[in-house]
Amino acid sequence: MSGSCRVSRCQRLHHAAPPPSAWSRRPPRSRTGRKVLRLAAVGRRAREIAEQRLITERTVKAHFTAILTKLNASRRATGIARAPAQGLMGAAR
Repeated sequence: MSGSCRVSRCQRLHHAAPPPSAWSRRPPRSRTGRKVLRLAAVGRRAREIAEQRLITERTVKAHFTAILTKLNASRRATGIARAPAQGLMGAAR
């Protein structure tokens, strides 16, 4: 009986989640985040971006995860496709 209560509670929590808020549509705040996005858009892998930016591969992935969250995207290609509409693919500063 307790197992079915857990499932229904999880289902209620999942369905009660609010839709993505306005903060999820904000552009990346960090200069590195924007550069990571631009480099990914031209086909660079996380390792290549890390070597070029002199940061760890894990940091690159963290930046990209934050970008995907802000763009409400679950995949790299989706995030890259949505970025121009959000004004994120402009010239580097």
